[in-house]
Amino acid sequence: MNPRNAAAGAVRQLDSRITASRRLRFFAYASALPNRPAGHAFARRSIALGKLGFPVCKERDTVVGRRRAARVLRADRQAARKLPYDIDGVVYKVNRLDWQERLGFVSRAPRWAVAHKYPAEEQTTEVLGIDVQVGRTGALTPVAQLEAGVRRRRHGVERDAAQRGRDRAQGRARSATP
Repeated sequence: MNPRNAAAGAVRQLDSRITASRRLRFFAYASALPNRPAGHAFARRSIALGKLGFPVCKERDTVVGRRRAARVLRADRQAARKLPYDIDGVVYKVNRLDWQERLGFVSRAPRWAVAHKYPAEEQTTEVLGIDVQVGRTGALTPVAQLEAGVRRRRHGVERDAAQRGRDRAQGRARSATP
């Protein structure tokens, strides 16, 4: 339903070779450095991480006030569609690290950060088939073979030429269903 869930599922594999084959990248956004001076800013730390060679998100901003933050949220939502990667929302953080420390955490969530999540994208998924796996204890588990992101037209399923070629190579004829 969102990019973080997809990334978590991509790395949570029993076979480490499958995990290694995933094309995942990250942005560094924080570091644990002792002895912060009062008033030291979170934004400065992000810039410093970039100078050290870590990949940092260039689409970030430091704003003052709720109205400005709300405008940034609306603009970011439009800009998110043009990014070369997926995001599922925007996180607002208190910039001063000494204030972050003073605000602390509730359970595992920081009081100094607020997340605004975008609605999840939904796509049609086609069930290609269902296999049954036998576990080591003999338990039978149905496993669906899925194709996500199938775009439907009035007269059938739209597919790209490469997918049709893969289908033919695997001997799978697919019917176009309205």
